Amino acid sequence: MGQAHIEKNLIEIDPRHKTAKSLFDTEIHEFLHIRNPEWSETKVRKEAKILRDFLWKLNYRKIND
Repeated sequence: MGQAHIEKNLIEIDPRHKTAKSLFDTEIHEFLHIRNPEWSETKVRKEAKILRDFLWKLNYRKIND
């Protein structure tokens, strides 16, 4: 539910995520596409899940002002 525009260094995220964890996963996933454009979709998914789960266990959360 997001898209990475590598050539513009831009990430677009669909705001209709059902959970904070899903949004967090998409943000990490799209960031990894920008940072590692040579990675396959499978590798991005795998690495995003590992990073998301690690940070989630440390209680990283988005705080809205």
